[in-house]
Amino acid sequence: MRQQFTKKTKNIQLFLQACLIILAGCYLTQPSYSNPSPLESVSIEIGHQDAPITIIEYTSLTCDHCATFHLEVLPIIRLKYIDSGKVKFIFRHFPLDKEALEAATAISCLPAEKRLDAVTNLFLNQSKWIGQKPTKMCNLLGMNEAQTNTCLKNNKIQALVLQEIIEAQQKKVDATPTFFIGDKIVEGQPNITEFEALIAKAEAKQPVKS
Repeated sequence: MRQQFTKKTKNIQLFLQACLIILAGCYLTQPSYSNPSPLESVSIEIGHQDAPITIIEYTSLTCDHCATFHLEVLPIIRLKYIDSGKVKFIFRHFPLDKEALEAATAISCLPAEKRLDAVTNLFLNQSKWIGQKPTKMCNLLGMNEAQTNTCLKNNKIQALVLQEIIEAQQKKVDATPTFFIGDKIVEGQPNITEFEALIAKAEAKQPVKS
């Protein structure tokens, strides 16, 4: 499998450590955020809840390999496996820099039904917002300056995004994209042929229905 991913570097490690400090601050100033309800989630799910196979992706919105997967591979997976009820796909944030954290926060301020399209929009237009002020990214999501400022200062949303970083690190995630397909961990950007083989292996491990 081709190794196409954004690997965590020393600078990224320092950024993630800073994120954990921010998360601790959110918990201290907003005690109710320390144990968010399972319903309070910034993850994005597509597919039937009872699909036999679950694919979890950890991604950074500034990662070019993540963008390639979402724009070229995910639509095929969705057509062949998600829409047919075979696979449930869960998108989780693992921002590798400040811009990706701001983008994840901004997307999480949107209604749940608009978040997947927002992810696609930001991946499609990475060159238009990466390296720019946060207002440029938020404008792509339909937010004005006031809405941008309110969103990016929302401690509750930030805490939920940063909680996904903690969960990812607990699972030893250190690159994007990283996928959990059944009981297999895949680091990098599989093409559709490789993905189909991984899904077939996961299907083979499913219990036979009587």
